Amino acid sequence: NTRGSAIDNDGNIVIRSIALTSLEKRALLLIQRRGGMMTQAELGRELGLSKYQVSRLAKRLEAKGVIERKRAGVTNVLILRNGFNATLNKTSKGKD
Repeated sequence: NTRGSAIDNDGNIVIRSIALTSLEKRALLLIQRRGGMMTQAELGRELGLSKYQVSRLAKRLEAKGVIERKRAGVTNVLILRNGFNATLNKTSKGKD
């Protein structure tokens, strides 16, 4: 999903704008702090969300193209997509 993005001269995806809620930003920063990967269950515990709430959050983030969800037993592993670490670093300094 490259909606809101463009391809630069080197073939890299450049993010122009992705609208994120404050909860989505918090979730992405938590995933980033864990090395770009954490389970859906861990994210839910960290954010104080029910299984249903964290599942909906993960689906929204996947639909926006910022994470991938991979099945791991009874939970999903949430993986920050390439390029979003740098984007988060730029947007998270001094904001929120």
